[in-house]
Amino acid sequence: MAKHDQGDGASSSLSLESQGGVSNPTTALIDRLVAHRVIPTLVQSHHGNGPKEPDSSASLALAQLAAAADETALHTALEDALTQGLGAEPLLTAVARALGTLWEEDALNFSEVTMATARLQRWHRGRSDRIFSSGRDQPAHRILLATVPGEQHSLGLSLASSAFHEAGWAVEGGPGLSAAQLRAQVRMHWFDVLGLSLSSERALAPIAELVRDLRAQSKNSQLLVVVGGPLVAQRKDIIDALGVDDAFSTAQGVPEALAKSLPKP
Repeated sequence: MAKHDQGDGASSSLSLESQGGVSNPTTALIDRLVAHRVIPTLVQSHHGNGPKEPDSSASLALAQLAAAADETALHTALEDALTQGLGAEPLLTAVARALGTLWEEDALNFSEVTMATARLQRWHRGRSDRIFSSGRDQPAHRILLATVPGEQHSLGLSLASSAFHEAGWAVEGGPGLSAAQLRAQVRMHWFDVLGLSLSSERALAPIAELVRDLRAQSKNSQLLVVVGGPLVAQRKDIIDALGVDDAFSTAQGVPEALAKSLPKP
């Protein structure tokens, strides 16, 4: 299949995972994590044909609110933006881009960007939980979503999970699964699609080997394997390099595209 470069990957690229924030971090550790995993995804642009994005002034205001400590105010502002016809994915993309601009202009430091990203992620996780609780009784398809073993980002994975849930798919997995856990999942359960999120080029060789292994062990002999993340836009050879079926730089429209690719029941 051809790679779907649906933007630059900012919305599907994944931010640093945070469980309730970072407690007493060392500055050096924060600097390394954000410099290598968060900032590269925030400074990219995003263009698409989906729901509209907020204008630059609104994005900047939301980014500044995300950097502040009042999460209640942030969540209220984000929910208000949704009621104005903004999509969650374009909204988070625009706010993340504004955070990247603030970082480039030295208006925010690494730690502040990290915490702001974590607050955006917690809002989206809570929204996803509300959507999932009203899910459909008989999902049409099943997907296993995971970050590449060893990577900790998960905002983009959360966005992808929401997109598939809203399209009526059964979604399993999540960030932090090991290679052994992924193998166990595909051996024990039927999945139509395996979706892996990656952001680091250093992981390409082991991912290609893992993909071959997961295909061989999958309960579904026709398992589709797809990848997403910033490297989709950066590496034009990503599909051949990893031996996957497709690659997407944003979750928008992906469930529908993959559903058309699946074998008819």
